[in-house]
Amino acid sequence: MSEAIPETGKNWSSATFLIIGGQLKPGEIDSMLGLKGEIWKSKLPSPRSRHSVWQLKCPLGDQLSMEEHLKWLLDQLEPKTGAIRLLAKIYKLEFFCGFSSASGQGGFTLDNSTLSRIANLGIALGLDLYPPKPAE
Repeated sequence: MSEAIPETGKNWSSATFLIIGGQLKPGEIDSMLGLKGEIWKSKLPSPRSRHSVWQLKCPLGDQLSMEEHLKWLLDQLEPKTGAIRLLAKIYKLEFFCGFSSASGQGGFTLDNSTLSRIANLGIALGLDLYPPKPAE
């Protein structure tokens, strides 16, 4: 979940796994998942900014498809299914997906395998759509 919006004139996608809660303990989450995440600090007011948010960003470039971003995150998280289920009892878990089309019209498709993998983990899927920036 990046605060920076990619450059004008291109399509882009990004995905981040979020753990949202009141008093997150990042070290404990890192240890439970065996993954190094970071605390998200928003510069913009949003419902998420009222809570602590631990995030694991997909490092793939924003020119790749949404499905590729989600598959990368799923590959990291599926081996940790037990820990994910424990965390889900305490916190809100979400895949936060950002998408923009250079023309303002566009979309993406997730195949049934990817959707099934997301559903099996019990993680919500959120989509944030960004309009193209106006030409300068």
